[in-house]
Amino acid sequence: MSFDEHLKAKADENWECVGLLKTYLPRRFNVAASRLYYSIFLIVKSRMVANAKDASKPEASKMSAGAATNSHRLVSQYIKTFDDSVYDLFRDLHDLRNEADYEPRPVCREDFEEAYEFWSKWRTRFLSEY
Repeated sequence: MSFDEHLKAKADENWECVGLLKTYLPRRFNVAASRLYYSIFLIVKSRMVANAKDASKPEASKMSAGAATNSHRLVSQYIKTFDDSVYDLFRDLHDLRNEADYEPRPVCREDFEEAYEFWSKWRTRFLSEY
């Protein structure tokens, strides 16, 4: 399995966990929000790693397989090339993940569900187009 396929598999695993966590009782919106962010991050990173193999792809759409430092920034910059509104929503998702992982206040159901609704549709489109 190539590294980009490995990342895609991890993204899918995180996505599966999001689905389980959003229905699990008691609700685990902190963990679900964190996995939601990482699922989107990894699916984009996997595409960027795959793009690195194609010389015709723009540099902004590429990332080396070993890129660890600045990988979140590189993914954000690549997402910004799609649409500024998607970039803003990705930044919001990143903030929600930070809240879920580091802040004492828990992620509320409404914030998680709003993010999930958008990113679920976006993920489906992204996977079908790329």
